[in-house]
Amino acid sequence: MAVRIQFRRGTAAEWVAANPTLAVGELGHETDTGQFKIGNGSADWANLVYSSVSESYVDNAIANIIDLAPATLDTLNELAAALGDDPDFFNTVANNLTAHISDTSVHGIENTLELATSTDVANILGQHSGSTVNVHGIANTAELVLNSQLADYTTTANLVNTYATIASLADYATTANAVLTTPSINDATINNVSVVGTVTLPDTTSIGNISATEISYLNNVSSSIQNQLNDKAPTDNAIFTGNISLPATTSIGDVSATEIGYLDNVSSNIQVQLDAKAPTANASFTGSIALPATTSIGDISSAEIGYLDNVSSNIQAQLDAKLSTSSAASIYAPLSDPTFISTVTLPANTTIGLVTGTEIGYLDNVTSNIQTQLDAKAPTANPTFTGTVSGITATMVGLGSVDNTADLDKPISNATQSALDAKLSLSGGTMTGKITLDGDPSQALHAATKQYVDNLAAGLHIHEAAHAATTDTLANLIASTVTYDNGTDGVGATLSLGANLTTLDGHTLNNGDRILVKNQANAAHNGIYVRTSATLLTRADDFNSAAEIAGGDLVFVENGTLYNSTAWVVENEVNTVGTDNILWAQFAGAGTVTAGTNIQVDGLQVSVISNPTFANVVTASSGVAFSDGTQTKQGVPSITVISPKSDSYTLASLDERDTIIEISNTSATTLTIPLDSTLNFPVGTTLDIIQTNTGQVTIAGEGGVTVNATPGLKLRARWSSATLLKRAANTWLVYGDLSA
Repeated sequence: MAVRIQFRRGTAAEWVAANPTLAVGELGHETDTGQFKIGNGSADWANLVYSSVSESYVDNAIANIIDLAPATLDTLNELAAALGDDPDFFNTVANNLTAHISDTSVHGIENTLELATSTDVANILGQHSGSTVNVHGIANTAELVLNSQLADYTTTANLVNTYATIASLADYATTANAVLTTPSINDATINNVSVVGTVTLPDTTSIGNISATEISYLNNVSSSIQNQLNDKAPTDNAIFTGNISLPATTSIGDVSATEIGYLDNVSSNIQVQLDAKAPTANASFTGSIALPATTSIGDISSAEIGYLDNVSSNIQAQLDAKLSTSSAASIYAPLSDPTFISTVTLPANTTIGLVTGTEIGYLDNVTSNIQTQLDAKAPTANPTFTGTVSGITATMVGLGSVDNTADLDKPISNATQSALDAKLSLSGGTMTGKITLDGDPSQALHAATKQYVDNLAAGLHIHEAAHAATTDTLANLIASTVTYDNGTDGVGATLSLGANLTTLDGHTLNNGDRILVKNQANAAHNGIYVRTSATLLTRADDFNSAAEIAGGDLVFVENGTLYNSTAWVVENEVNTVGTDNILWAQFAGAGTVTAGTNIQVDGLQVSVISNPTFANVVTASSGVAFSDGTQTKQGVPSITVISPKSDSYTLASLDERDTIIEISNTSATTLTIPLDSTLNFPVGTTLDIIQTNTGQVTIAGEGGVTVNATPGLKLRARWSSATLLKRAANTWLVYGDLSA
C-alpha cells in the first residue's frame, strides 16, 4: 500500500503572510481556495504560479466567455440552433458554395460576367496615363505637387506659401485638387512651420532632445511651470518662510535623525542651558549642592563621608585644639610606642601579633604567673615526680582488674577472654570463614590465593599492574616520531618520543608509571614499559627477555577512560625480543565490557536499552517492521526523491519505488513498466508520475504486464499526476488524474 503524505497547508492569507520558499517538488495547499502551488527550490510563495484551477475559477472563466456572446447565443443549445443543428455544418456550407460556383446572378448583380477585372481597370487607367487635363475634375494634373517635391520643399525655408502651413496642406489634401488622398510628410524636416488650430500628436512624439517620457511630465500641469518653480525653494542655500514640517527620519549633515530627536521637549536655547550647567572637569558650583547618600570622593567612600554628619566645625582644627592643650600629652597616647597609665579596655577580638583573640581569652581566671605555674607541672612525656604521688588508682590507668598475683594467674575481663577464644591458636586449628591475602605468593612457603592457582591452571603469567594502556600508536598519540632501541636483546630497550607523553587514555602520567604499549605499527615494539621521562619509555624489568614473554602473560590496567579495570594477555610466544610480534588481546573479566550509547551491560549480558535514541541516520537494510503492522507514530520525516525525465522512459531500478518521476516533453511520451523477469518490484510497491509539460504521458506495460486503470492510461494534461501500484506478479493498477 502506498504511503500517503499530508502536504503543507493553510489559508491563502496564511500563505501570503508566511511567504515561504518551497523545496523542489514540495506542494503547498490553500485550504480555503482549493488551489495549490509546487515549489522549485528558489522562488518564494508570491512568485510561484498556481498548479491547480478551482471550481470557482472555472465558473468565472465560463461566465466571462458567455458574457461576451449575444443573449441569443450564450448557450450551447442556441449555438446549435443557429447552425441548424447540423453536425456537419462546415461541409454543408462548402457544398453549397460549390453548387453556386458557376452562378452569374449573385448578390443583386444581374450578370457577373459584366464586372471589370483588375486587368480591365489597368488597361483603362493606362489609356489616361498621358492625360494631364480634366482628370477626375483636376484641370491640370501637371500642377500637382509630388511626394518627392513636397519632401524637398519641406527641407527649405522657401516652401510655397500655399503649402507653408500644415493646416493649409491638410486643407489641400481634402479638396478635389489634391494629388494625394492623405498627405504624407513622414521623415520631412519642416523649418519655421506655423500651425493653427488644435494639433494632436501621438504619445511617442519627441521634440529635439526632449523625449516623449519627459513631455508626458507636463500632463496635469495647471499653470506656468516657471512660476511654480519660482515659488519653490532651491536645494542650495534655500530660505524658507513660515513653518516647515520635515519627516522624523530627516538628518542634517552629520547630525542623525536620532540626534535631532533629542531636541524634542527642549523649551529654550540649548547653548544657554548648557552654559548654565557645570562642566564635568574642574567644575565650580555656587549655592547649595545636594549629592546622594552613596556619593564617594576619590578613595573616600560614602560611608566615610557619612562620618562627617553632625560635625559642627573644622575637623582638623578640633583635633589640633585637643593635641595643643597643655594636658594633651597626659590625656592622649601616641600611636607609636604608647604608654598607658591606667586600665585599658580592649574588645574581646583583640589580637596581639600572632596571638589571636581566642588565645588571649585563655588568660581569663589565671591568678598568677603562667610560666611559674607551668614550671611547677610535670611533663606528659617521661614525667619525673618527687615526693608521694597520691590519688591515682589502678582503675584510672585501666588496671582495675590487675592485682599482685602471678602473671598467669592474673584475672582478665570476660570481654578479653571472649576475644582470645575467637583467635586461631598458633598450634593450628580450623577456621570457619574465608582468608583474604594481600597478594600472590612470592616465597616457597607462602600461602597461594585462588586467583594465583586459577591463573596457573589457565596458563597465565600475571605481571604487576600497569597504570594505563595505549589507545593508538604512540606516534599518533603524540603527533610526532617514535624511535625504538632494542638495547641488549630487549634488556634496556627503549622507545624515544619526539614529543612529551603527559597523559594516556585520560590518565595523567608520572615518571615510574608502568604503561601497557599494545598498538604499535610494528607489533614487535609492544610490551610493558616504565615511563623514564616524558620522552623516554624503557622496557620493564619483568618484561624484557624472551623467557619472560612466553605467551599467557597477563597484566591489569588500573586507570583510563576506555581501558580502566581491563586485563590484557599476550596471545603468542616470543623467541626474540624486538623481532617477534607481541600481540595483546583483551582478557575476559570485570571491566572488559563498557556500555555505550543505547547499550546496557548486566553481568555478561549486553542488550539494547528500551526506547533507544539515535542522533544520526539509521539505515535498515531489511526495512522497518511495526508490531501492529501499521505506523501510528506521527511526525516521521519523509522526503520523496524526484527523478526528472525528458523523454519516454522504462523503469530501470528497484530504487525508483516510493519516488516521483517527472516527464517533461512537448511531444507525447510513454512510461513503460517492465516484466518481473527484468525488474521485480515487490508487491505493494508504489511510485508517482507527473506530466510537467504539454507532451501527453501514456503509461504502458511490456508484453506480459497487465496495467489496469480508468478511464484510461494517459495523464490528462500538464501537471496531471498518477500513482502506480503493483497488485500482483506482472499486474499493476494506475490511479490519478487520467484520461482515455
